[in-house]
Amino acid sequence: MKTDKPVIGVYGGTFDPVHIAHLRLVIEAKEQLNLSKIVWVPSGNPCHRHAPIASVTDRLSMLEMALKDDRAFSIDTTDLYSKEPTYTVNTLKRIRQGYDKETPFVFLLGSDALLLLPTWYDWTSLFDLAHIAVATRLDHLLEWMPDELKTHMDQRLGKKEDIFETAAGRIVLLPMIECDISASSIREKAKKQLNLSYLVPLSVQNYITQHAIYSEDK
Repeated sequence: MKTDKPVIGVYGGTFDPVHIAHLRLVIEAKEQLNLSKIVWVPSGNPCHRHAPIASVTDRLSMLEMALKDDRAFSIDTTDLYSKEPTYTVNTLKRIRQGYDKETPFVFLLGSDALLLLPTWYDWTSLFDLAHIAVATRLDHLLEWMPDELKTHMDQRLGKKEDIFETAAGRIVLLPMIECDISASSIREKAKKQLNLSYLVPLSVQNYITQHAIYSEDK
């Protein structure tokens, strides 16, 4: 899928720590949707998750290490340093202000996050701000999807090419390589001083080890 029209991807999370599954999701989205730029948005005070274990400084350092070799990646740190709870709808509004209103935006989600979307603040307004790309398979989604979300899925589900037609409003599915890695399992391994090879980038693994980020002593 080739086009000269710029398309901006946005991917948020605590990244505690950033790991290979995060990177594979974004890389595959970049390739499948021909994303021009991907803005990574580490959260500071997330409303739907427990507070991060690693400090703001450590999470940002690990993220910078993991992303430094791809020029299409950038990091938006506004939410990271916010003292107030952060909401995705406000984050997208803020980031969109730096672009032409006709520029397509794609908000990247995993399937688990999509199923929780109706619990997010002002979640239906997300469709006015971005397309939503879901790393999953449709049959898995439909089995557990809340009715209010299924209504939007029925109305908005489209093909990947549809994201170039409007700036926001569609839902597209991204077939993904199975990559069952979680930040919580990585933290537990790090706590036990187990090997993190192939779970996180080598630079991140070294940083976690050198600074004892998830050590029981911290």
